[in-house]
Amino acid sequence: MENNSLIVSEKYLETLKPSIRSFIELKLDTKYSELTEPLKKKFCLDLITVAFAETGVSKENITEDILKYQALNQLYGELSGKFGYLSCSEIKKAFNLGVRHEFGPYMGLNGVTYNKFLKGFCEMPERITAMRELNKITDKPTEMIYTEQEKQQIMITSCLNTFYDYKSGKKLENHNWRLYDFLVNKLGFEIETKSGAKIKTLITDQDKRNEIKNNAKKEYEDYVKKYSTNLRFEGKHEEARNILKVLDDLSNNRSYDNYQKKWALQYYFDALILTQTDLKTLLL
Repeated sequence: MENNSLIVSEKYLETLKPSIRSFIELKLDTKYSELTEPLKKKFCLDLITVAFAETGVSKENITEDILKYQALNQLYGELSGKFGYLSCSEIKKAFNLGVRHEFGPYMGLNGVTYNKFLKGFCEMPERITAMRELNKITDKPTEMIYTEQEKQQIMITSCLNTFYDYKSGKKLENHNWRLYDFLVNKLGFEIETKSGAKIKTLITDQDKRNEIKNNAKKEYEDYVKKYSTNLRFEGKHEEARNILKVLDDLSNNRSYDNYQKKWALQYYFDALILTQTDLKTLLL
């Protein structure tokens, strides 16, 4: 099979697990960055049109929405940056999964959503495995794949930088939940929940855990309600109502979980600062 400047034999592909093979086949399509500028714009327009249709926006409103809310230009800008190495098929797959809530609740087409879809796709474990496999059989790496040791060092550096920034007054952001997961695996304590399940956490005090949960819930609900209000002002009444439905059940809501992790990380950092403990001494 020849595509995207890569050559992979069909015979070799047949030896791979279906899940790994599917990601390699997506990678072998034409890179987005290799398209001409007019084709890039057309690709973005087609992608957004499909996404709008799959989320219930009628066809007659698509062009108006794209022009009004700059969905096309936002996506074009996102793909002109660090995600330009993805193939067209990979980008389509990322959106196909994203609008089906594979990377958290769908919150409308905008720059934040595009980044979440593309980043979520790139970080899928099956895809990472597939790209490592592809790198083994091609003359040049298809993209940078880090070793486990390199990933550990990157995460440690990111944790330390975030801790020192927070200590100097910078607020934590929602994407910092990844740092919480890393620190839990490295430094967390095992506790038993009321249901008898054993989990690892950085916060063992139950009152603090309840406080974290309440703060995260309020912040997430405020965000969703504000987003819904903005949609109503824009005339998107049906979409505004649908957005509020994510609040009906937070038990399996990844976005809400990430808010909780951000708050837990903040409490953990506060405790380190209060006891004058340097995170570096715990990680290195």
